[in-house]
Amino acid sequence: MANIYLIRHGQASFGSHNYDNLSNLGRTQARLLAEHFNQRAIRPNRVICGNMTRHQQTRDACLATLSPPYYTTHHRSVQSGMSLIMKT
Repeated sequence: MANIYLIRHGQASFGSHNYDNLSNLGRTQARLLAEHFNQRAIRPNRVICGNMTRHQQTRDACLATLSPPYYTTHHRSVQSGMSLIMKT
């Protein structure tokens, strides 16, 4: 059975020049998500990510923190504000 994880982007940079970047807390949130996945041996086989910068920064920080890191060169983009990580 496949599992689908719907993940909202980390905290954006409210009040900064470019709101569409993650804040320091947002980057920490993405790393903590990956640590949660590591502890439960959750490894994605497909990643679908929104097209905004904060979506992609959340995806990149999370996937780089997985053990071992998850690298992909092909990203599908969706218009919603959620990333989707699937494991079968």
